[in-house]
Amino acid sequence: MKTLKINKAILGVVSCFFLAFTAQGQTEFMDRGGKTALEKGSFQINVGSGYSNWGIPIYVGMEYAFNEDITLGGFASYSTYSEDWGVYKWRHNVFSFFASGNMHVNRLLEFNDNVDLYGGVSLGFNSYSTEGDGVPAGVKYGGNKASGLLYGIQAGVRYYFIDNLGVNAELILGNLTAVHAGLTFRIR
Repeated sequence: MKTLKINKAILGVVSCFFLAFTAQGQTEFMDRGGKTALEKGSFQINVGSGYSNWGIPIYVGMEYAFNEDITLGGFASYSTYSEDWGVYKWRHNVFSFFASGNMHVNRLLEFNDNVDLYGGVSLGFNSYSTEGDGVPAGVKYGGNKASGLLYGIQAGVRYYFIDNLGVNAELILGNLTAVHAGLTFRIR
């Protein structure tokens, strides 16, 4: 129940972020000659943190623009969290690696080059390790945490303060649910 309330709150914050920047992004498109946030051959590098069902991740990622609407890339994240089972405490370390593809709707919605709104799909793998704290030899972790395949859909927005620096927010839904926020560096 607590997780559902947190997820609703996160979804509300991300929705407000999208709406605020969507409205601002449409105002100057024609005055700037129709230039969009993406150009063929450009890169976007993202770094930041967030919240996921596996703790608080830090992440780094990169996307390459095949044209003004399509990017392919990937990202990696690391998170750690603990579980307290009364007598025993377990610490989990999670490394996740994703490949992603995104469709950017900047030209379709006639945004200026400060705003980048997108959605897409991701496929990846996580490596999960668990260590016991104060756990006697022979006692094994009995939870359902394991390494494996990850998949999801994502929606995100970037807002560039200057030509090559901005902020980003992204919501990922799938067998990994996460909200990321951080900085974006654009290389044209």
